[in-house]
Amino acid sequence: MSDEAPETGPRHFVKEFLPLFEGPYVKIRLVPSEEEYKVSKALICARWPVFSAMFNGRFRESEEQEVELEEMEQVVSVRSVEALIQWLYQGTVCFNMKSNSENISAVIELARLGDRYNIFDLENKTADYIRTKITDYRGSPSDNSHTWCLERDHIASATALPRGHLVREVLAQASVKGYIRRPTYKFAEEAQIYPTYGADLLHEVSVTLENIACMPGQYLDPIDGGVIHMRFQHSR
Repeated sequence: MSDEAPETGPRHFVKEFLPLFEGPYVKIRLVPSEEEYKVSKALICARWPVFSAMFNGRFRESEEQEVELEEMEQVVSVRSVEALIQWLYQGTVCFNMKSNSENISAVIELARLGDRYNIFDLENKTADYIRTKITDYRGSPSDNSHTWCLERDHIASATALPRGHLVREVLAQASVKGYIRRPTYKFAEEAQIYPTYGADLLHEVSVTLENIACMPGQYLDPIDGGVIHMRFQHSR
């Protein structure tokens, strides 16, 4: 997954290159937007068992060779389905949003779409993409340097993913440094509002504290492998 010019993005791919591939085809139709895509039946059925069951089983989709996907906020959308199709054909997705934050929103949406349809090969790639965006920090040293492009909506949306999902893991890891270093770390409130995120964060903190870097009070950051220095509060 990468960030490229618009002419390499999912929208451009499905409009300009998808029609060049030969059939037989099956159709994916989104409702209510009525966006429709023709994709290779052999390819989608070979890659993803859930679609093989749809188009080769005893379902209506098998008779019509068409599946309707009901649009769902932050899961099934034109953006996420077109990204999925590009992933199907090219093994990559070229996001081209205006900011790292928007790109992360798009990739979390894609991860949730993949989870909904048991597309397991997306999990590692989406988590790795988010990690890449997180570490693209170019500001002054900060305890919140790994959460600079993360927003509350990212935390909230990712909580819909199953426990242990790598996207949930990397979002929790991003807050470990801030959690260890200061009580007012970014997303402290979200850790209370979204218990699953709070549990993920505490787990990642626990794992981090088991890995002493050089000496007591120094730990390896789970995001970039750097050293986190514990900030001690001195009593008077």
